[in-house]
Amino acid sequence: MTKKETIFVTVKTYPNTSSKYSELVCTAGLREDGSWIRIYPVPFRLLSDDKQFHKYTYIRVPIRKNTSDSRPESYKIANSEEIEILAHIDTTNGWERRKDHVFKSKIYTNMAEIIHKANGERALSLATFKPSKILGFYAEKNKSEALTKQEALKFTNANKSLFNFVSLKNMPKIAYSFKIEFEDDTGKVSKMTILDWEFLQLYVNYRYSKKISQKESKEKVLQQLRHFHDKKNLYFFLGTTSRFDGWATNPFTIIGIFYPPKDGRLHTQSLF
Repeated sequence: MTKKETIFVTVKTYPNTSSKYSELVCTAGLREDGSWIRIYPVPFRLLSDDKQFHKYTYIRVPIRKNTSDSRPESYKIANSEEIEILAHIDTTNGWERRKDHVFKSKIYTNMAEIIHKANGERALSLATFKPSKILGFYAEKNKSEALTKQEALKFTNANKSLFNFVSLKNMPKIAYSFKIEFEDDTGKVSKMTILDWEFLQLYVNYRYSKKISQKESKEKVLQQLRHFHDKKNLYFFLGTTSRFDGWATNPFTIIGIFYPPKDGRLHTQSLF
C-alpha cells in the first residue's frame, strides 16, 4: 500500500556501493508527530537535481513498507519522480526551528533501554540520543582508499545496466572509521562509528579537493568534532544496520549528529 508522508529529513549517510543501484544512501527523518521513519534504499545522486534534498528539509514523498527490511521504521519511496521538496529549515535563532521538530521525538539517554527496544521488543531501530558525557573522538585506519575489484565491478555493472544515461563517478572511499566514545546516564561506555555524510564529506573535501594527506585530513575531521564538543550541544541520531539489527550486543551506529549551539534551549522531559 502506497501513501504520502511529510518527512523532516535529519539523516543522510555516506553513500555505499550497491550492485543494483551503483550506490545507496540511508535517509531518515521525523514525521510531523516526531516519530521516526527510514526511507531506504535511495540512489540519491541518481535523482534529478530538483529532487535532491538537503538535511533539515521537509519533503513529501509517496512511500510503501520495505518488505525486505525487518526494521519497523523502514519504507521505500514508491516513485522518486513524485518527491516534493517543501521547505528547508535554517539555523537562525540558535537552531530554534530545527529543535522544535527534533525535540518532538523521544530523547533517549540510556543505551540499555534502546538496545532492549531494538533487540528484545523489535520496536525501534532509530532513536535520538543525548550522551551524558563525551569521552573522546577517534579515527581507526581502514585497509585502503582504493575500491576493491569487487566494489568497482559492482558499481560499473550497475551503471552500465541501469543508468547508462548518467555519468556517475564513484564516491571516494575513506581511509578511516571515525568514532565517538561516550557515556550514557548510567555511566555505561559506548564507542560508535559515525556514518553521517556531512562529517565524512569533510574528510573527502580535505583529502581530494585540498589534496592534503590522509593523516592531515583525519586530523581536520577530529578537530571539527572536538570544536563541536566545546561549542555545541551534541545529540546523536542512532540507527541499526540491517546486518546487526535484532541480535548484536550493540546494533547501533551514529547515522547523524545534531549540534545546536550550547547557549540555546535544551530538550526537556515535558516534550516527551
